[in-house]
Amino acid sequence: MIGAALGALWGVAWAVALALGGSGAGGLAGALAMLLLPSLAGGALAARLPRLRRSAAPAPPSLGASLGTALALPLLFGGAFVAFRFVLEHSFDLLDEVAAVFAASILVFAVTVALGLIALARRWPGPAGRLAALPWLVAALLTAALASRVTAHILGFEPLSLLLVGASAALAAAALAPLVPAGWRARPAVASGVTLLACAVLAGSLALYALDPATRDAAWSGAPLPRSLAAVLADLTDADDDGISGSLGHGDCDDADPAVFPGQSETPSNGRDDNCRGGDVDKADVLALWRPETGPRAPASGQDLGLERRPWNVLLITLDATRADHLSTYGYGRPTSPNLDQLAQRSLTFDAAWSPSNFTATSLYSVMTGLYPSAFLQGTRIVARPGLTLAERLAAAGYQTEAIVDLHPALPHVYAGFARVDDSLGVRASKAVRNRSTASTADELASLGVAALSRHGGAEAPPFFLWMHLSEPHAEYLAHPGIDFGDADLDRYDAEIAAADAAVGRLLAAARDQGRLADTVIVVTSDHGESFGEHGVYTHGQSVYQEEIHVPLLISLPDGALPPEGRRLMQPMDLTDLMPTLLDVIGSPPGPPAHGETLLPMALRGQPLRTPEAVCEVRLPYARLQAWRRGDTKVIFDDRLGVVRTFDLSLDPQERAPQRGASAASDEAARWLDRQLALPRTFAGAPGSRPEPAP
Repeated sequence: MIGAALGALWGVAWAVALALGGSGAGGLAGALAMLLLPSLAGGALAARLPRLRRSAAPAPPSLGASLGTALALPLLFGGAFVAFRFVLEHSFDLLDEVAAVFAASILVFAVTVALGLIALARRWPGPAGRLAALPWLVAALLTAALASRVTAHILGFEPLSLLLVGASAALAAAALAPLVPAGWRARPAVASGVTLLACAVLAGSLALYALDPATRDAAWSGAPLPRSLAAVLADLTDADDDGISGSLGHGDCDDADPAVFPGQSETPSNGRDDNCRGGDVDKADVLALWRPETGPRAPASGQDLGLERRPWNVLLITLDATRADHLSTYGYGRPTSPNLDQLAQRSLTFDAAWSPSNFTATSLYSVMTGLYPSAFLQGTRIVARPGLTLAERLAAAGYQTEAIVDLHPALPHVYAGFARVDDSLGVRASKAVRNRSTASTADELASLGVAALSRHGGAEAPPFFLWMHLSEPHAEYLAHPGIDFGDADLDRYDAEIAAADAAVGRLLAAARDQGRLADTVIVVTSDHGESFGEHGVYTHGQSVYQEEIHVPLLISLPDGALPPEGRRLMQPMDLTDLMPTLLDVIGSPPGPPAHGETLLPMALRGQPLRTPEAVCEVRLPYARLQAWRRGDTKVIFDDRLGVVRTFDLSLDPQERAPQRGASAASDEAARWLDRQLALPRTFAGAPGSRPEPAP
């Protein structure tokens, strides 16, 4: 029992340290709920070690061996840490190289440590006494540091973090057991009492975690380690394997049915609450949204806007991971986007555009189809259906369609409809994502784009649709000669944006020199933003706060369609509106039902949008989120946690003080999402015939 008691004390101390380190009192209960169980288990397992079972060692180890071990262990763990960081920054085939480098480094350092200990023991053979506990304690602290500072920050390493917590508690128990006073060791009731008290604290903290959304929220949004352990707990208690648990306060209302979970789109009038929020929706209510003339979702007929509609060329440029508030175009203090600044002078610039998701594969398919992710996701997989993408629509209208991208792996569901796809730079760009020394692909991509602009066009040539995607601002953030904002991650991110802007500048210059501004719609936007710890996470894919979903959107109409005039538009919207807008510009009839609507009546005539809400959806193995915005009100449904957060962005633009729990705004958002997201399942059919899922 002494091992379990010491492990529990180690877990409590660890949780308190995390709370003092930034998660605060609100995160203490969550940290206790996550750390105590593996700490108790680790300490109990440590009791099986001979070091804890024997009452007294027959001969203390040498002082040299103890100090040598204490010095060697930091070298061992430090070497593994350096090797791990090297792999993260220089690896493409990540998992294989991690395993190889770790195995090699541990072997080399283990041999070095052994030889060093032998040498020290010979030179300094005196008794070590209580210093014998030092190597074990150092190992416990280093294991705790590895769990807290390394593995907890890496998606997919959550089970390893759990094992490291247990190992750290076991090592701590092994270190501290011989230091326990003999009188206490002779009284098992002391250890039993500590263990039972720890179990009571664990039960209480788990109950608080289950019953109090704020505690659950703090556990997931505070220090990375409790969040990592909470993810393991959520996965272990997800009975139907649909990505959301039905236990301990998590939101799955039917954990025996994988088709029912928070975030699922409703199938109207099926007698079932598919998304565990507000009950079933009536099919008549959903169809009324799409009733011609009166339904707010019905495709709009081309009204007179003083705009010439004809088959204009279309140049779509998407920048990866580019948040709007880091562009000088949107008021950022650094000159990161001088070329976009110039483009904005002749463009419709949308100041409150959201990406429909925070992950490239999902977001780009939403952009290309005008559909929210729940319309085409089966679980976490994208199911592509023919005839939905912008490229397919334009190809059917006689357009030459071409995509030049540096995406890897390829996204065939997004490429649908493109007669020509050049992703030859994709493999190298993916290396640049992990390797800061790999050369940028932006300049070469721009050269390919300039050549493509030269190929297309001509008096008798059909119109073209050219899509360019630049991965440049994506992590890891490369340094660029001639662009120096500093060496911190945020500084290099800004440099990446500036490098991408320079590449866009080359494309815009080529379009101008070739006379394309007179006959080409030019669009610049991004698939999602990027986090830098504002809400405890980094890069993207993990939150729907503004830093991850507020993106640039510039639409430059052809000189022949409308005299060039820059306009700033503050209306919240999302990128599902882009496809209907482009179809409206070229005079194409509306196609299959889509969530987006044309922005032209609002942008050119000041008419209100028929659906003035913006939506972002995330359905990934490690994040299940929906965000909804109307005016300055923003509601986040964290479906995996069963937590709702409401913000007033006019008063809290940094999203620091959420109103948690149900509110009038969150109730309205839930009703809106129920009705509006039911559309594709009503019209296009909930996956009846299931095509092959996109990778």
